[in-house]
Amino acid sequence: MVCDEAKDLPPELHIPRFQVAGHRFGEVRIKQGKKLRFAGVLSHVDGYILKGKQSDSRGKCEHDFFQKVWFSSSSEFTSLRRHVPRFFGIYTHPALPQDTFLKLEDFTHGCCAPCIADLKCGAFSNCPDCTDEEVLNRRMLNTSNLSSVGVYICGMSIYDSDLGALRSVALGKNVTKPELLTSLSNYLEPLPSNMARIFVIDEFLKKLQEIINDVLLISPIAIFGSSVLIIYDLGRSAASQSTSCDLVSPLILDSDKNQTSIIHVPDTKMLPVFTNDLEKQSDFNFYIQLKLIDFAHTCTHPSGSSSLLFGLNSLINYLKEIKQMCFSQLILN
Repeated sequence: MVCDEAKDLPPELHIPRFQVAGHRFGEVRIKQGKKLRFAGVLSHVDGYILKGKQSDSRGKCEHDFFQKVWFSSSSEFTSLRRHVPRFFGIYTHPALPQDTFLKLEDFTHGCCAPCIADLKCGAFSNCPDCTDEEVLNRRMLNTSNLSSVGVYICGMSIYDSDLGALRSVALGKNVTKPELLTSLSNYLEPLPSNMARIFVIDEFLKKLQEIINDVLLISPIAIFGSSVLIIYDLGRSAASQSTSCDLVSPLILDSDKNQTSIIHVPDTKMLPVFTNDLEKQSDFNFYIQLKLIDFAHTCTHPSGSSSLLFGLNSLINYLKEIKQMCFSQLILN
């Protein structure tokens, strides 16, 4: 049976419970008068993300990148393993004969009430040696605020304890710096105190700097158009930082990427309660992840990953600004 809609999926495959950005399964778009269907993203009951492998050079590019990182012995690539999803090879299913997937680690598997953001980093998102269409897209990006801001939010979901739900938001490529700072501050708002926000920011800053140090090692391999995926989950302990693949399967949920949506999270665990801003950092024991994702525009270029590094450093500066605001609020309180 050929399955083009989510309701016809095999029982072991589901629409991802916490997808905040990227193509949805079976998504159809019109480009230059042609109808294009995307395999999108699915989740497997065993705890994997199945990312549709694009049929053009982008799919080959991303596949080759994961092959180099996970199946080569070159230290310049193996150093990236701690920053990217684990790659388990190619996945196909007889019920989906038109689709081929990359089988990847799912950092949200086992999450209870996660706050997730997909942050595109870089002044532009395509390799300089790209198609004419992509060159045009790159020029359009350069006329947007992205070339100066360095980061935009592809998608974000924030857990709302009052609603017992996730609120999904997104900012386009013309986002201004004040808008970005406001959105990142809102992303951290569910945390119980300013001290907890400082703790999470410090964890993010540490991981970002580690990524920068290791990305510098792979020059002249250039990574364009990648995102930073950031997650924290007050309902999941830090002991589960390494995701396993034997947890319960996610629910099937519909999501419209073009609209703000509310996704209800059933059976939410009791979240930890913090009473004031005097907690020590050792008091915080919840799940935090920051990973680099999306490698469809990786190539060899003399500039290396200068665009990505610009975006990562910009994100570091924005997080430091928010951290300083948290410190100021601590002093005022």
